Amino acid sequence: MQDHQSQEAQQEKPVAPVSQLFAVLLRCVDVQQRTGLSRSSVYARMNPSEPAYDSSFPLPVNVSAKGGCVSNRWIAHEVDAWIANRPRARVVVRKEDGRGC
Repeated sequence: MQDHQSQEAQQEKPVAPVSQLFAVLLRCVDVQQRTGLSRSSVYARMNPSEPAYDSSFPLPVNVSAKGGCVSNRWIAHEVDAWIANRPRARVVVRKEDGRGC
């Protein structure tokens, strides 16, 4: 009996963390809030024929029922990763009196 249990334990696959099993899905308005982009800018980032096209911008997944209206959602961790990888623009403002910020 012990041999059978030890074989089962060896055959069990490791369980993925819950964060990998369940993705948080965002609506377009949520993506807009996180990125600071307008709705048209979000879609322009995904369209290769647009000047604002960004191949690194996350693509949505279609979650609509077959035959129903189109319902797109973005995976939250992909949007967050895109934001984190954006270059940061820094503006240094110098005061007239020369004392710095």
